[in-house]
Amino acid sequence: GLEYRYLFADGTWGNLHAYSFFYKTPEPTEDDPTPEKPGNALLFRWKHNQQLPGDITFVANVDYQNSFSFMREFDNNYARALIYNRSSQVYVTKSFRGAALAVRLSRFETSFASWDQSIIRQSLPEINFTTFQRKILGPLYFSLTSSFNSWQYGISSQFEDGSETKSSEFYLGPKFTLPIKTIPWFTLDLTAAAHLSYYGNSKDPETHKVLDQGLLSGHYTLSANFSGPIFFRIFSLKDRDIKIKHVIEPNFSYQYDSPTINADRIVTMYGFFFRFHYLTYGLTNHVLVKKGKGRATEVFTWGISQAYYLDPENSYLALFPLPDGTIQRFSEISTYVRFYPGTKLSIDLGAGYHTYKAILSNLRASVNYGNPADDLYFSLSWYRSQNPYYTDILFNREQIGFSAGVKLPRMNIEALGEVEYNITAKELLYAGLAAVWHYQCVDFKFDARGFFFREKPEFQIRFSIGLGNITPTADFLGGNQVTGAGSRIKVRG
Repeated sequence: GLEYRYLFADGTWGNLHAYSFFYKTPEPTEDDPTPEKPGNALLFRWKHNQQLPGDITFVANVDYQNSFSFMREFDNNYARALIYNRSSQVYVTKSFRGAALAVRLSRFETSFASWDQSIIRQSLPEINFTTFQRKILGPLYFSLTSSFNSWQYGISSQFEDGSETKSSEFYLGPKFTLPIKTIPWFTLDLTAAAHLSYYGNSKDPETHKVLDQGLLSGHYTLSANFSGPIFFRIFSLKDRDIKIKHVIEPNFSYQYDSPTINADRIVTMYGFFFRFHYLTYGLTNHVLVKKGKGRATEVFTWGISQAYYLDPENSYLALFPLPDGTIQRFSEISTYVRFYPGTKLSIDLGAGYHTYKAILSNLRASVNYGNPADDLYFSLSWYRSQNPYYTDILFNREQIGFSAGVKLPRMNIEALGEVEYNITAKELLYAGLAAVWHYQCVDFKFDARGFFFREKPEFQIRFSIGLGNITPTADFLGGNQVTGAGSRIKVRG
């Protein structure tokens, strides 16, 4: 293994982690007298940031492992062990006066625990040039987005035999925006945009075979976003010198997508092509409190919204018809509440209600106090989802997580804990506890963790002694979760 961190005088910095893990050949058993040696596991992570001449920024970010099963079994960071992604991207950016240029080479790969294939998406290269909004006539603004993308998409076996989907696209998108803000309690933004694309190849609409023929396509969009009229009322608590302001802000938006030219011949990455023609409407409540001559702070927010599709047959809702074949026109009703009862305490609630099925498709709640740098903090989160279209348990889940930390400066002691529990399966997924005692310049650390989501559950107990003010040793597969010493303790949120 190799770990290398660097920081140069010109601001260039980065870190590199490279490891190779070698399996031993398993011992023969009666059931398997000639066991095969598992393939070696590789891990490579690199982050790099550099400022080049001409105000050009160069960034590289690579996170690669050749075996997701290895990481699941050996990575001691719970949040990271459950991620089945590989990513590699290198890009340069350049800012101009009123414009920005970005060039990126990227590859993203997602695997699944129950599938031996992975989905791969890569761009070699992807170029974006954007001009910022510029006033051209009165309150009328103009902006331009352009891009070129040469991409490949498919599953890993298709990349191995060269049958993955390939295409290239040159895109040009001019946009005109007209904001109307002459009325203080009412705002209106009108937008008109064109979307022109030239594809390097196309497909036969009947056979769906990809042809080596270029294709010109495009459509336009019109949108209007209303906010208001805004109503508010101020309540005064004179005996406490407190003012409370309640604001009610309705919002409404409309978007029209014209039919896309040659839509049935476009080679797409995901295979679906939707037209968005819908209305969205909602209501937001804000409660602000002002004490004395201090600044007003928002202590409560409640929002609710829904969308109505004017062309549901060409929207994504067409993929989920009702049992009688009817295509839905209304989206779910989404609502959220955010409450700050104290300076460090926050409460968040959210829900989605499926109007056709009359079920709560998702519920979520979280309570947070402070942050890991404070002497006391905790975080409790709960999530429940019920897929309105599939009753299989794979699409429904309920999970709860809790993390907390406390510091006792007078006793030079710190403690951290974390628990993740799958309510649907009634299984404890992960539990961790860490305690550190600082004695002069020495840190005595105790660490216990249980990994119950692995194929074979594992429980680890560790004890270590380190010099607190000198760069500490670290578990490279443990990350920053329930580990560390002193002010270096961090818990992944």
